[in-house]
Amino acid sequence: MIDTGPRTEQLTGIPFEKVEEIAARYRAEGATRVSREQQPDGSWIVTAEFSPEPVGKAG
Repeated sequence: MIDTGPRTEQLTGIPFEKVEEIAARYRAEGATRVSREQQPDGSWIVTAEFSPEPVGKAG
């Protein structure tokens, strides 16, 4: 099997009121790590990391 490494998803331009809702959705989808970063304009970036999923067949 091939290890594809962790999968990362990122949403940008998130208003403060939605940050926790989006983080909770990522956790519900199985994210192993969720981070939040406030931007100079006051919006937020939410980044989720998911465990690697093996691809292909063992040889």
